[in-house]
Amino acid sequence: MSSYTASIIFSISSFPVLALLCTVPYMVYQYRRYGSIPFWKSFAVFTFIFYITTAYYMVVLPLPDDHSAVVAYAATPQLVPFNFAVKIAAEVDFRLFDPSTWLPTLACADVYEAFFNLLLTVPLGLFLRYFFNRKWWQVLIIGFLTTLFFEVSQLTGLFGIYAHPSRLFDVDDLMVNTLGAMVGYWIAGPISKHLPDIATLNEEA
Repeated sequence: MSSYTASIIFSISSFPVLALLCTVPYMVYQYRRYGSIPFWKSFAVFTFIFYITTAYYMVVLPLPDDHSAVVAYAATPQLVPFNFAVKIAAEVDFRLFDPSTWLPTLACADVYEAFFNLLLTVPLGLFLRYFFNRKWWQVLIIGFLTTLFFEVSQLTGLFGIYAHPSRLFDVDDLMVNTLGAMVGYWIAGPISKHLPDIATLNEEA
């Protein structure tokens, strides 16, 4: 959890610089295409930028101090699907209709790791449906490709910046993150009913 917190703090501290770099190109594009710059749409754009950078930081950070360091647990990719479920089953005796097993299951490290991996890409699916008006199959493909980019970043040591992988490439993460994007797509439907319609904002602009 401490590494996740550190990644979020780093994202917050670096976001003003990133926002400054994006502001002028965004304003020029928005004004030339629509003739105005609606506050809500701008807020959604910069919220998405903040989210996607934070998600990437959480995936790749912390980085080794030594560019040639070998991280033992990341040396061999985890390519067995549902390996996390096997590990959970080996650690806890979960029974759906036995409430006494629920809390020990939730306290299992592999359970909350899977939950946070799912949660990581929920906003992606939500943004893709609400802001970009993507269909479910497009969200599925984009969600998969996005998390594949995350995992390849880990596998290649930030695409060759590091001599060895610094984080574990895990096929379960690929599956769970993609599912997270779809969960975001599904919940975007009821949530977007309470938010300004992007198409309407464009027409008004």
